[in-house]
Amino acid sequence: MCALCFALAGAGEGPVLSATLRIRADHAPPSARAQVFTLGAGLKITAAAAGTALAALLAGRLAPEQLLLFIAALNVVAATTLIPAPRPRTAGPGGPATTETERE
Repeated sequence: MCALCFALAGAGEGPVLSATLRIRADHAPPSARAQVFTLGAGLKITAAAAGTALAALLAGRLAPEQLLLFIAALNVVAATTLIPAPRPRTAGPGGPATTETERE
């Protein structure tokens, strides 16, 4: 069961990485593109190192099943941050800024 869950998580990582790289390429100014990609990679490595340190601290205190449940819970929390919130629209010819839900 654990192997299946990790395989499923790994299959989800490919599209997330592709989307992240595409967004960086589309929105980073050409003069700062290298810095944006480098900073993004550095932040990802830092987060991975912090997660590894946290798992190492908890490994001696929790049963393996509890540790896996904790990791799964963190993945669920991370996934909820990807749920898009209504984004404000900039003021333009249509009037003042509104959110997507206010226009409907």
